Amino acid sequence: MIRTSSRGVSRSAHLIISDRRSGGRSTFQPRSLVALRHERQRALQEADEDLQHEPFEIYTVDLYTLHDITIIHRKPTMEASIALVQNRYLGASPLVPTLAISLKTLELYRRLHLRKPSFSYKAFTKVLCDLYNVLYRQCWRNALVNTYDIFLLLHHQIDAQVRSALGRDTENWRVLHACPPCGYELEGKPKLTFRQMLVLDRNNSLKRIACIDQHEVADSCVYTGSNYFLSPDFVDTFTQDNPPSIVVEHLAPLQTDPEPEADQHEDDAIAKYQVDSTCADNWKAASSNERKRMWELFDKTGIFACACHHGFMLWLTDMVRSGELAKYPLAMVAKALQVLSDRILIGYDIGCSFKSTVASSTLSSQAQAQAQAMRFCVNAFHGYSHSYSCQVNNHPNIIPGMGLKDLETLERVFSSSNQLAAIVCYSSAFRHWLAIDAFFQQWDEDKYLNLRTMILNNYKQALWILNEESIALEEAKKTLGIQPGDLEKWQNEEVAYIAELGKELEADVLAVAYYNITLRDVITLEIKLEIPEGERWHINHPKYWKTLKYKALQDYNKAASALTPPRLPLEWNEVSHYGFLDEFTLLRENCEDILSKPWARPVILREEVERCNIESRHLLTFILDEHDLFDTVEKSLTDSKSLLLAVILVRISQIHALDGFTGDRLYGTVKGTMTS
Repeated sequence: MIRTSSRGVSRSAHLIISDRRSGGRSTFQPRSLVALRHERQRALQEADEDLQHEPFEIYTVDLYTLHDITIIHRKPTMEASIALVQNRYLGASPLVPTLAISLKTLELYRRLHLRKPSFSYKAFTKVLCDLYNVLYRQCWRNALVNTYDIFLLLHHQIDAQVRSALGRDTENWRVLHACPPCGYELEGKPKLTFRQMLVLDRNNSLKRIACIDQHEVADSCVYTGSNYFLSPDFVDTFTQDNPPSIVVEHLAPLQTDPEPEADQHEDDAIAKYQVDSTCADNWKAASSNERKRMWELFDKTGIFACACHHGFMLWLTDMVRSGELAKYPLAMVAKALQVLSDRILIGYDIGCSFKSTVASSTLSSQAQAQAQAMRFCVNAFHGYSHSYSCQVNNHPNIIPGMGLKDLETLERVFSSSNQLAAIVCYSSAFRHWLAIDAFFQQWDEDKYLNLRTMILNNYKQALWILNEESIALEEAKKTLGIQPGDLEKWQNEEVAYIAELGKELEADVLAVAYYNITLRDVITLEIKLEIPEGERWHINHPKYWKTLKYKALQDYNKAASALTPPRLPLEWNEVSHYGFLDEFTLLRENCEDILSKPWARPVILREEVERCNIESRHLLTFILDEHDLFDTVEKSLTDSKSLLLAVILVRISQIHALDGFTGDRLYGTVKGTMTS
């Protein structure tokens, strides 16, 4: 009572002091006396309520104090769960909690789980049991899981209030501003070939099991607080889109699968048709549906993701009882067309065939209207499994404006997110979403800090190539007499040559036809003359094939020795390992000699420097604007500043200090914010 009364007096004294500081005249006005009486009455009322507190005991878990029983004080009308939170605990059940875990302990596990996603509830519960010197029981683990769910939801509510206070709670704000180098455009900046580069890919590791021993998971709650996941209804709007192959004449219906109808799934990335191309044969994402049956064991067979080339996650969607269906990347492309601006490049493992999928889908009209705004290509590493004719058109190495980007960003993302696999496999749908959402929130925060090093290293790499490799290139061009524009011309010639590669001449087709006719006549004659089969080696005779192989090898070695320089002779045991080489386009026979073509010789950049100039200025302007925004909001919310911006500014200053830096060191103006 004394403590509460003194608190009430201190409030009154504060009012009097405030009035005296304002001039002293208002201290004895009737209105101020009324306010003083109200303050005194409120203090007395609070003191009376303190006398009516009803304390209760509860089992508690606190890693920092190791107290097992704590006395909680509360007012008669206050619920136990609210009283626990006021005492920095969170109950394991909402109405009548019998166990509570301290907020500091839950925050510790949250931080541990964010930094080590494979650190499970069970492992942390066992740590707590060891510290409390009790045997591990499943009920303790369940209590931690239930409490931690509520703890994460409280975090999300607080984050939502912060976003609302900052004016960042609109539907697409995160996507538009997640990556400052990509989305924080400035007035008067140089125009890049591609304003944004996105990557698409699937991850089969983050599966979720549907049932255990024919028992369905009981928890049917749905987590709707994530702004990463696209809604299933939106994704399902593209279910009926049937992507065709690249060329209509090459379409061939897939064979009917004899398996039961219950095992049938939707068509894959090529849907109901299969492309007659090397890309479809070499890359499993474009293979037919019967090769990729999803186990009925899993309710969710992974996730499909879209990110910018810096690694910031834009959108996610669950793959539900299926493989990599066309509707998943189509939903991502639809979002990109809806939210982002023009000049977008999208890297995808089967980007060469997926552009035809988009052209035949419900997005075709929108995509055609923005034909100059979006381009598809393959990723650098996966692109080498595509046919060479595909690589000369769709590989990042030959696309102007790509710089040094390999578009394998999601492979690096998934190498980290795969740590979640053991945690989410047996979780409920609610916790599956919750864990993935928390992981990618932390991932984006870490990526924001890593931007400083990423752009700096890209700049250094580009400068090294320009300063070291370009000298050798220019000297080689002088020596060989290569004129400006020759490299582009030779590339076009190479593309044209590859397009014609493998096509048979009409004369060769006729020659083979005449040979077959002659062979048929010879066989007919032998039958009529009743020539015994044993008197000569027929085409299936072992000695015939042995001699044929011997003669072919002798002819090859003879031709190889006549080359300049001569090639080493081959033995049959070496040749037997070369059966796969006929699958490669460049080894197919062609009538035209390409050895003298300039583009057939190995040749070996400035786009990366230009992009680094623009992206580093985007990041600098974003940081300074962020600082101003936080200062403004801080005055009303008494928020605290972070040293993160200062750390990133150090890296940006290092970029500005590079000897070959050619960008603008000045602070920019965000696009669309200039006043008239």
